[in-house]
Amino acid sequence: MLKIANRIDAGVSWLVESGVQHLEGGFAAWYDVERRDHPYLYAEITGYLTTLFCQVYARTGDPRHLAVATAAGDWLERTADARTGAFRCLVPLHDGRFAAKKDLVYAFDTGVIVNGLANLYRVTGDDRHLKAAVRAADWLVGTAQLPDGGFRPVWDASAQAFAPEADDWSWQPGGYHTKVALGLANLAQLTGGDEYRQAAIRACEYTLTIQAGDGSVGHPGGIHMHPHEYAAEGLWATGLLLNRPDFVAASRRATEWLLTLQRSDGAVPRFVRAGMPVYAERVDVQAQALRLASLHGLPGKLDELSELVAGHQADTGDVRSHGGWWFGRLSDGAPVPHVNVWVTAFAVQALGLRDGGSLQPRFLV
Repeated sequence: MLKIANRIDAGVSWLVESGVQHLEGGFAAWYDVERRDHPYLYAEITGYLTTLFCQVYARTGDPRHLAVATAAGDWLERTADARTGAFRCLVPLHDGRFAAKKDLVYAFDTGVIVNGLANLYRVTGDDRHLKAAVRAADWLVGTAQLPDGGFRPVWDASAQAFAPEADDWSWQPGGYHTKVALGLANLAQLTGGDEYRQAAIRACEYTLTIQAGDGSVGHPGGIHMHPHEYAAEGLWATGLLLNRPDFVAASRRATEWLLTLQRSDGAVPRFVRAGMPVYAERVDVQAQALRLASLHGLPGKLDELSELVAGHQADTGDVRSHGGWWFGRLSDGAPVPHVNVWVTAFAVQALGLRDGGSLQPRFLV
């Protein structure tokens, strides 16, 4: 089995060299090994990768890594919505089912991007990146945030109105929006803007009101681990940035609950519905669980979970896919032929922690 450090290097190399970052600077969501293409450029994931490569550059000092982050941030700055300063979900690269989302603006995505642009400004000092972060944050605080601290989830840029809520968790306000708080808290530290600090606190306090006594953060119809983990991540990072130990403690409880559901191979469920866990593997969910457990120093089947995550790294010999991480499976168990950008970013950070590394809160992706 490859050493963890070699796996991390291979993952970073795939992100740099595979073509998954397009010449414009935006990152595709994944590489489809059957279609041999990328479906769309994904703003949220480009925000994550801006942050990831700021972290990687801080570790390596390699100018190629700063160039990746800068190109990503430049693309985001250029593609911000002219009216709101927020960010459309995606740019389609060909016709398909994803093109319908091209005018949708998710509050969650915009929060992730605010964090990426703030991190990039800390490195480059380029005012364009800071101005783009501030304008997007002003939209989040002034337009998208609800009085209870949650966020209206989806803005339709073509209609210039918020879209009606729907059954899918990403179309509802929820605890996952605490990851928006991370970007606001980072920007508050950078600018001294108390409005961003207070908005971040309200977002986290909202999540505390919906967290169950066992630590879980659910939605109507069940508990999806991906947004549950987003809630735990946002509480951890924002709590540390804003010196709120109650937020960090809530994140720990959420992670402890998650680890009670591990299988013998270390896997955590994809979701829990009617009290029953379903384990069809999303590798991002597994990497997030490993990262959270490592950040909190919690016991669990972490060696097994590390092997499970590492075992989903693509070993294809094809530069377009080799070294990235597979997405995993659909809810029905069918394998997905995608080498995925955000899964790779999550796995790189999770395995880095298992290899003795550390993670500054603002660098969490």
